[in-house]
Amino acid sequence: MSFEEPYRVLYTERRTATIIELWLRPAAGALDYLPGEYVLLEDRDHAVPPRSYSIANAPRPDGLISLLVTSVPDGETSTWVHERLRVGEEVSISGPYGTFVDDPTSTAPCLFLAAGSGVAPVRALIEAAFSAGADRSLTLIFSARTEADVIDRERFAGWQARHPQFRFIRTLTRDAGPPPRGRIPALLPMLYQDLGDHDLFIAGAPGFVLACATAADGLGAQRARAHRGVLRRTATVVGRGAARRGPRVRRMAAGGKPPIYTKTGDHGTTGLLFGGRVSKADPIVEVCGAVDEAVAALGMARASLEDQGLQAIVLDLQRGLFVAAAEAAANPRARDRLVPGTSTVTVGMTAALEQTIDRRVAEHPLHPAFVVPGATPASAALDLARTFLRRAERRLVAAREGGMTVSATLIAFVNRASDLVYALARRAGGDGDEPLSHE
Repeated sequence: MSFEEPYRVLYTERRTATIIELWLRPAAGALDYLPGEYVLLEDRDHAVPPRSYSIANAPRPDGLISLLVTSVPDGETSTWVHERLRVGEEVSISGPYGTFVDDPTSTAPCLFLAAGSGVAPVRALIEAAFSAGADRSLTLIFSARTEADVIDRERFAGWQARHPQFRFIRTLTRDAGPPPRGRIPALLPMLYQDLGDHDLFIAGAPGFVLACATAADGLGAQRARAHRGVLRRTATVVGRGAARRGPRVRRMAAGGKPPIYTKTGDHGTTGLLFGGRVSKADPIVEVCGAVDEAVAALGMARASLEDQGLQAIVLDLQRGLFVAAAEAAANPRARDRLVPGTSTVTVGMTAALEQTIDRRVAEHPLHPAFVVPGATPASAALDLARTFLRRAERRLVAAREGGMTVSATLIAFVNRASDLVYALARRAGGDGDEPLSHE
């Protein structure tokens, strides 16, 4: 299925003075998405820049999706939606993206903090929880300036009446309406003594998200269980969690072929395997970067090697590292889609590396001291690849200790890969003695 689909505007509704809700019906295939994910919206002619909007409803059999679009001064896309887009017109939707999704196996109490159109992904998550029959505690605290800015008051009140596990709290920051009043960071300590056992979802403008996260940290919230959805004027950069796959861009370069650039990473994010986007500074992206560097350095070594047997070993290792990188880059909520030996490392792959290491060492015993790299171009490239793999291993361990999903099998494979590369470097160093670290 294409990841960019035409949708038709079914109807629009003004929710506040600055927010319009769009209901869109698929004109062809419907996107497969998880509650909490977002999509890129643009016109079918690509005349307005694509902008990201969280889907505001759980997946439906009819494929309808809802988007909350806030009017942004001088914003081309929001101006198009608010002033020119009409019912019946087609739009382009691509995605889905994001990691602002829930763990369906979690039974922990869940706290949602939202402001403005940040309520969109939260609404989808809560709706999905009800549909799944979840009985965990669900609390939504929504911050608005005035009573007129409280989106979906009736919907949430109805949910609260029908679902005893759900509680809706609105707080006003400007109106002198009934309590509670004030900003959520100040309100949280009045409502909770400890958030250590909660799953936490925060969605809104950057300052709102940061202030709420800081307040939650002070109440013991676990960062590994805290999800942040940051709404920006140009894009929604969704924080830690999971999703699906990146889009396939249909614009064509000269000659009718897709261009190498997609512009989807211009805001500092990159796509995961099976969807979702994370910051390019994310620890798992660091892992993939180090593996990529190792594969490239191994390519330099392979091009320098004359021994066809060693060339074959290096090529097999490069292919194995592609599998390792695929596993590392996979959306953690879609790990059931990984294929052993293709997109996830197996124990057998690690065992095969160990057998190769044993054969290489038996044929060319290692020095009992540190070796100074650089005896030959091939050995130097192999040693460089080894350092990249060691870094990838360190990043994997750090990611796991930070609460991310990293398998012990993957860590072991990368470790053995660096050991094999060391053994190959010594063989590529030649039959003569390589310089040692000390005389």
